[in-house]
Order: sequence, then C-alpha cells, then structure tokens
Amino acid sequence: MDHLDKTIIGKPEPWLIAAAAEIDLDFSAFSHVLTNELKNHALKRHGDPAISGAAAIVPKD
Repeated sequence: MDHLDKTIIGKPEPWLIAAAAEIDLDFSAFSHVLTNELKNHALKRHGDPAISGAAAIVPKD
C-alpha cells in the first residue's frame, strides 16, 4: 500500500463554491481527499476505544 494513495471523500459544498466564485476563485473542480498516511495516523493515534471511548475512530468511519 502506497502512503499517498488517495480516497476521494466528497466535493466542496455548493455554498463554498459560490463564496469562492465571488472573489474570483474556482473551487468547482476540487475534491476533499484522504491519503492512506492520514488514515493510518488516525487509526493508530485515535482508534483505541480504551483511550478515546465512544469517540474512537474505527476503520468503518
């Protein structure tokens, strides 16, 4: 697994695209992405229910 493999999790909200357009920025082609490095960090550092309780990050998140 490559640490920089990306998972697209969504597009910017329409209101954000519109607000950016008001100052001549085009966010319409952007996407929110997560890398495997970020996912691994989240699971290692924030995925222990004994420490984080119900707020622990689990793989299905």
